[in-house]
Amino acid sequence: MTDRPADRSRPETPGWQDVWLLTVAVIFGLVLVFALFGAETTRFDEVGLGEGTVSRYQTHNGRQIHCRSIATAADCLADQASGTGRAKGTWLGWSQIHGVNGYQDGQRLSPWLMVDGLKAQGADLMTFSFANANPRELYLTYLHLQEKTPQDFLIWGAWLQGFYHEGVRDDIAATLRNDDVARELARTEVGRAMLSRWGPADPASGYAGAAPDQGERADTADASGKVQRLTEASIVEWLESRFDLFKARREAEGQLQLLTWDLQQIVLRVRNFILGLDTKKWQWVIPPARYALNLQATEAVLQDARRNGTRVLVYVPPRPVEHPFRFDAAVYTKFKREIEDLAARHGAAFVNLEDAVPGGYRVWGKTVGGDGALVMDGTHFTAEGHALLADALLDALTTHGVVPRPKP
Repeated sequence: MTDRPADRSRPETPGWQDVWLLTVAVIFGLVLVFALFGAETTRFDEVGLGEGTVSRYQTHNGRQIHCRSIATAADCLADQASGTGRAKGTWLGWSQIHGVNGYQDGQRLSPWLMVDGLKAQGADLMTFSFANANPRELYLTYLHLQEKTPQDFLIWGAWLQGFYHEGVRDDIAATLRNDDVARELARTEVGRAMLSRWGPADPASGYAGAAPDQGERADTADASGKVQRLTEASIVEWLESRFDLFKARREAEGQLQLLTWDLQQIVLRVRNFILGLDTKKWQWVIPPARYALNLQATEAVLQDARRNGTRVLVYVPPRPVEHPFRFDAAVYTKFKREIEDLAARHGAAFVNLEDAVPGGYRVWGKTVGGDGALVMDGTHFTAEGHALLADALLDALTTHGVVPRPKP
C-alpha cells in the first residue's frame, strides 16, 4: 500500500509558533523604532537651511508676532487683535525671514525689529513664513488671515526661487475647506485650479470641476479619493497627539529621507568627479506652466488687497549680488519687470531690495552645493543682515505711504 500524496493545493494554516514569531518580530520592530527615533524630534524644516543656519520664530514683549504655520495662526491673530485702534499688517514670506546664520542668544531677527520699529507709526505687524514657500501657498495664507482678521497693510516678498517650488503643504491646504476662502478662490483662474487640485470633495460653494492646472500634473483622484486622504490625515493626527510611537514613526521616516539625500549627494559627488562637471555653473529652470501659475497667484493677492482696501508693499528680496545666481539672468530680469508691472497695475508699492544686504560671507551663510562643497547661501544671512533688511523695509513702508510716518 502506497502513501497518498499530500494535497498541495491547500495553503498550510500557520501554527501558533508562526503567530508567536510574527508577534515578537512586530513588537521588537516597534521598540527599535521608538528607541532610535522617539527620544528627540528633529527639526526637518531646518535641514535645508544651510551650514550654521537655524530657525527662530521670536516673540515681542511676550506677544506672538511670528508664526510658523497656519495651525498656529490663532496665536498671532489673538495678540494682534489686542492692539485696538492700531493698523494691522501681515508680512508673508519664506525661510529668509525666520532663518538666521550664526545665531547667538539675544539677537533679533527682522520680524522683531519690524514690530519694534512700527510701534511709533501706530501699527502692529504679524509675520508668517514657511520653508520653500511658493506664491500659491502664500495666497491661501493671505485669504485665511483676511477672513479671520482683515488686514490694513501687507508686505509681500517676490522671491523667484519660490516660483520654482511646487505643492501646498497639508495645514495650508486645509484652508480650502473654509467656504469663505473657497468663494474668494473661485473668483480667479488660479484659485479655481487650486480648488480642483487640492480642494475637498463636493464643496457647497459650487466650485467642483474647475479646470486642472495648466500644464501641471492634475490631481485625477475622484471624490472618494479626496475623502480618503482627509480621513487618513485626521486619523494620523489623532494618533500622533496621543501616542509617542506614532511621533517616532514620523521621525523615522524623516531620518530615512535624510539618509537617502546624503547617499544621493555622495553618488553625485562621485559622478561629478568622474565626469569633471562643475555644478557651480548649473542653473535652476522653472517650468513655464508653474511660473505662470505662481505669477497668477501673486496677481490674485494684489487684486484682492486692492478690492479690500489693503495697502501693499511688494519687494524683491536681498541676495548676495556679488556672487553667482542660480537662475538665468534674463529670466530674473524678466521676473523683476513683471512683478513691478503687476504692482503698478494694482496700486501696490514696489521696491527692489536685492542689494540691501551686502557683506559677502561675513553676512551671508553657507550651504551644500550640488558637488557637496560649501558655497554661499543665497537666501539666509546673519542677524546683521536681518537688521539691514528691517531698516530697508521700514524705510520703504513709510516712503511709499503704506504705513504713516512716525509722529514727531
